[in-house]
Amino acid sequence: MAKLSLERLKTLLTYDPLTGAFIRKVRCGRYRAGCRAGTLQSEGYDSITIDYEHHLSHRLAWFCMTGEWPPEIDHENGARADNR
Repeated sequence: MAKLSLERLKTLLTYDPLTGAFIRKVRCGRYRAGCRAGTLQSEGYDSITIDYEHHLSHRLAWFCMTGEWPPEIDHENGARADNR
């Protein structure tokens, strides 16, 4: 599978670095444009499915901010669902 491009990500979602939230720009199945994207996983991480691929939200946040896929990263504050 091809890696998600930054252009594709930004076509589908808006990222707010102050809150760590991803908001949908377009309708995707049952999810409407304008609603928050992501699902809290049992391990405590938030993930978003894009084009049938699951992505951890904190990795998408890094990608949005830098334009590069991150190395293995985790949360500095230890809060797995905090994607600021």
